[in-house]
Amino acid sequence: MKTIYSIKNPKQENHVDYDFLWDYEESKVKKNDVEIVKEVISHIERLDMDWFDNFIVGFVKGIDNECLAVYIDGTSSYPHVGIDLNYLKNVCKKECLDFKKQIFISICHELYHSFQDLNEQEYDCEEAETFAVGCYFEFKMSGKTIDIESSLKQGKII
Repeated sequence: MKTIYSIKNPKQENHVDYDFLWDYEESKVKKNDVEIVKEVISHIERLDMDWFDNFIVGFVKGIDNECLAVYIDGTSSYPHVGIDLNYLKNVCKKECLDFKKQIFISICHELYHSFQDLNEQEYDCEEAETFAVGCYFEFKMSGKTIDIESSLKQGKII
């Protein structure tokens, strides 16, 4: 299975026992698309989401309910996010959406579910989407590291 690991903290090892193939089919993705995801991840790593150090993105297909991505329950210490990149690309073409922006928002949305999981909260997709869109726009506006925790506490994002 093709996966991409974030490397905010190269010393942290993946200690979560999970394989995407347990629940999803592997999605074949083009090398160029993998490079786009790597670029997006490098931008997400600049965000200050301090409830985890690293995360992993796996390319999957067959996510329920026409979802673009999925957070794997119970992996909040090292979040695992599955993304159906081919389905996402088709949605972006059909709806005239920016592919990189949607990858960014989809991954941040799922990473917020890891925050909800860690804090034993119900998964609130509206809250996760608001968080993800806020991350994207704050990142695009600032061009520098964003303190997500402070923004959450100050009500700037949600």
